[in-house]
Amino acid sequence: MDMDLIDLVDLEDVDILEDQREPRRVAENRRLRLNLFLLDDEQFRYKYRFTKRFGQKIVDLLRDQLVQDPRGCPLSPELQVVCALRNWARHEIQDDTADLHGVSQPTISTTCKK
Repeated sequence: MDMDLIDLVDLEDVDILEDQREPRRVAENRRLRLNLFLLDDEQFRYKYRFTKRFGQKIVDLLRDQLVQDPRGCPLSPELQVVCALRNWARHEIQDDTADLHGVSQPTISTTCKK
């Protein structure tokens, strides 16, 4: 690599670019947190291995136990259930499930423990 090219990159510009990327990532994560029960029946079954009706029944049974943490941007009971179902049904790595639903890996871990 030519060292003269490195001189063209100002470190302040790199910091500005990184700062601009962060809000976009947050917005993307929030977009991924849509109500997944709005998917059609076939898509929901493909992604979560349960029918929407049965998934909603699970949410209704567990709603009181899935207390939302009031800090930050809490996960709805519906999102907690679909994250756990996706992780268990697909035998996915928690990080992959987290990326798909716009949450962190520790959040998936906590959700699955609940």
